[in-house]
Amino acid sequence: MSTWKKRARLWAVVGIFALLAAAGIYKLTTIEPAGRGGELGAQIEAAQTLLDSARKGNAAGEYSWNALGALRRQVERAQALDQSDSATEEERAAAAQALAEERARFAGGANQNCLASQELQAAAGSGAPLTRSLAVEGVGELTWSLPCDQLETAAPVNLQVVSGGSEGDEIAQLLAAQGEGTPAPALVLAFCHNGALPVRADLSLKTGGETAYAALYRYTGGALEYAGPVETEGETLSFSVSEGGSWVLLPAEGAETPDQPSGEEAQSSAPSTAPGGGGSNAPAAPSGSGSAGHSASSPQGASSGESSASSPQASTVTVSIVCTTLLDRWDQLDDNLRPYIPQNGVILPPTEVEIQEGESAFEVLKRVTRSHRIQMEFQSQSGYGSAYIEGIGHLYEKQVGSGSGWMYKVNGVFPNYGCSQYPLKDGDTLVWCYTCDFGKDVGGR
Repeated sequence: MSTWKKRARLWAVVGIFALLAAAGIYKLTTIEPAGRGGELGAQIEAAQTLLDSARKGNAAGEYSWNALGALRRQVERAQALDQSDSATEEERAAAAQALAEERARFAGGANQNCLASQELQAAAGSGAPLTRSLAVEGVGELTWSLPCDQLETAAPVNLQVVSGGSEGDEIAQLLAAQGEGTPAPALVLAFCHNGALPVRADLSLKTGGETAYAALYRYTGGALEYAGPVETEGETLSFSVSEGGSWVLLPAEGAETPDQPSGEEAQSSAPSTAPGGGGSNAPAAPSGSGSAGHSASSPQGASSGESSASSPQASTVTVSIVCTTLLDRWDQLDDNLRPYIPQNGVILPPTEVEIQEGESAFEVLKRVTRSHRIQMEFQSQSGYGSAYIEGIGHLYEKQVGSGSGWMYKVNGVFPNYGCSQYPLKDGDTLVWCYTCDFGKDVGGR
């Protein structure tokens, strides 16, 4: 072979390798980040599987709203980062590590400090309050007192309480939005019980130091709702709660201390400033709705100091809550679910309720369940400005198949709006119904 041909073949081989190298470099510079479908994607998928398989409840071994919320928020942050075109590989790796750590915490974070239904029933028979004490890390010792002689239906109670909790950052931002801050840090306690307690809990918190808290508030997702005063004696705080969730104790120094409201004085007795406003550091009691604690609210349709005779006629709606679809599925139900299902499937018969102008289907549901002592749990979807109903009367979504959950209809029609975005008007009929088949079994499409 001539020298010329050898050189030509050599250059051809070099050219091929150069083209392959260029193609490889182009591919490396245009391929999607490794995080997508890589380690971060795998962590997101594994965490989502944990969330989907976790059983939410208040018995030992089940999971609380707080544990589920912490993992769900970590997943949402990881998903946002994974979809970001500007995220670096270091950021994705850190997010994957953080999610892996949260998964490990969640795996070992099932309910432990719980009371079984039988314990509450035994206490109800004795007539003595059921008391339990536990340590709240970083806060002090909390003593529960459950007056079980007032118990109507026994159910498990999750006693676990943590400082801050999965909604702690949101609450801190809400308080900071006041602009002036508080004279002492607010005390945020996450009561891990899911939904309403079977009986009101009287609580005594020994903090180990002098305390200066005056008022108790319930965090309802984007707002604080006044629930009543906090009694302070030396190192001990005393207050009552009726449901799980995030509860906030605000300091007394520099803030107006609300007296125990009663009757027509309820609205005017509460602090006058809500988060985001100026003046007092204490958020206002909600106008026109009952509080989550033991304070009362003024009658609707009449303001304080004004006779009902001079007030305009109140608007009313008729509200009912039913789970009749479960009566035909009795054999398919879990044994733990059956005690919560009325024999006729009616949790709340048609009940006339006064409403305020513009009040939503969600606000009316929240108020009527509290006034009739019906357990209700919802998830605030702050990104969408709406609320999602997870459970009513201890019946939750997906407990009777993947298509089961709560729906609502107004005047026989299922609205295409979230319940917190649908305003009711005078004369409406609001029905909350439990479906087992994505609404097909209750008249939906």
